[in-house]
Amino acid sequence: MIIFAMGIPESGTDWCAQVFEKIADREQFPLRTVSPAGASEVDSCLQSLDANENVLVQFHNVTPAACELAKQGYVRPFFHYRDPRDVVVRLMRNRNLTFQQAQQTAISAYQFLPHVVQMPGIMLIPHAHLEQHAEAIVFQMASRLGRLLNLERAEEIAQAVANDDSLDVQSTSCSPDGFGAAVTDGAQGRIDGGHLADGELLRPTVGSWSEELSISQQIGLSERFEPVISLLGFGF
Repeated sequence: MIIFAMGIPESGTDWCAQVFEKIADREQFPLRTVSPAGASEVDSCLQSLDANENVLVQFHNVTPAACELAKQGYVRPFFHYRDPRDVVVRLMRNRNLTFQQAQQTAISAYQFLPHVVQMPGIMLIPHAHLEQHAEAIVFQMASRLGRLLNLERAEEIAQAVANDDSLDVQSTSCSPDGFGAAVTDGAQGRIDGGHLADGELLRPTVGSWSEELSISQQIGLSERFEPVISLLGFGF
């Protein structure tokens, strides 16, 4: 079995990986974790995988090869996402990026989304639910692996991961050599909401971006990501 722990940067892929590692530990099955950084490294990693081994692949760059492999019955795909304006704030804070650099990284990352939602059996996980509904998410993640956790064990895993305080420490960045090539033109930079059907994604709440960005930055990001913000219900 191969597990894909994918996501927008700063949206919870570290949380996801730790949950699976704790599920494997408690359920006593072997699980190897790999974290390729960049599209070419992702493709190289995927080519080396053995379907008979339990492997957790944690990555941000959703390449055509990843989409193709996700069609196989032995792959379990999971994808974390977050308000793109909060993603920009976290990238600036955690990775010391400028506003423009963080914006381009977020643009690049969100262009993976139309490909991700077409993966068979994909579980989409909004960052806003990690604190409010962590136990339910852990339970569902385990069930996707064919493991039935009782509610007490799901709560224990959620609490243990929360205590590790690792929701936003993923250091790999989105590379422009996959689907999500970085763009600078304003029109090209908009995410095409027409590729996604209404109702396909969960609806997280508004984050702290409005408190940490300038008015001009807030307006610029809200306009740039308007289709995604409206589709996912982040609010303005």
